[in-house]
Amino acid sequence: MHGAMGAIYVYDAGNAGEEKDLDQWHRWFGQNMGFKDSQCMIMAHRKSQDVKPSRSAIPKSLAQVHVVSTTLEESHDLIKEEFDRFLVHIETAAREMRQKEEQSVVGD
Repeated sequence: MHGAMGAIYVYDAGNAGEEKDLDQWHRWFGQNMGFKDSQCMIMAHRKSQDVKPSRSAIPKSLAQVHVVSTTLEESHDLIKEEFDRFLVHIETAAREMRQKEEQSVVGD
């Protein structure tokens, strides 16, 4: 995990109760690494578009984390767009970290 800049959590939104694991994953990976909510993304995967994930099922600790609903039937364009948007947040976080490191070296 050294050098990681973000986390994507993927869970089966069609399997009741599985979203409870998200909180533990977020503590183990996201919070332990010091990630901001913008550096994390949740992919609520479903086998069919008929099953709709509930935003209320997401643990409160992840309320500000972006959730993307995915299926195998969906357009891959949506998933790619959301992933690209996530990468912009990661790039911003990396740039901010680099600037802080440079400022600490300069002694600013």
